Amino acid sequence: MHIAAIILGALGSVFYYIYVIRQTGEAASKAVDAAQSFRGKMRRNAFRKKAEGSVLTAVDDPATAAAVMLCCVALSKGFITDNTRTALVNQVRREMQMPDAPEIVDFAIWIAKQVADPADVIRTYKGLWTANLASEHLARFIEMAREIADLNGSATAEQNAIIGKLQNQLLK
Repeated sequence: MHIAAIILGALGSVFYYIYVIRQTGEAASKAVDAAQSFRGKMRRNAFRKKAEGSVLTAVDDPATAAAVMLCCVALSKGFITDNTRTALVNQVRREMQMPDAPEIVDFAIWIAKQVADPADVIRTYKGLWTANLASEHLARFIEMAREIADLNGSATAEQNAIIGKLQNQLLK
């Protein structure tokens, strides 16, 4: 009888250790999956940043860069209405003296739709604006952004935050 108890005890301990090893393997597998998921997320984020940057680097004209920023302000309300697009075209034509304003605004809207955060636009074009525009032009640029934000109702909190960042960066 005692031999049967020893055999059952040995079998029980073997099954217990197999269970513990299996659970440890599953925990290790979950840890590896989590690490790989995190690594993939970091790679996707880095790729997204590069892709956004490549769109923004296509612009080297301060007026076109300003149009992109104005479109970002307009898009932060969610969409660009026909009224907003007309106002953008008029501002680009009148304030920036660009005769091909509709094409520039369409290009700027396309770029603005590719950008996830308007702060990236400010960060990318800040040097271009400050190097090529006088302080009165920079102030007028911020006024233009406020005019676009106030179209179709008052400016949203997000639009005010974007314009505040723009003002802080350009009029220090």
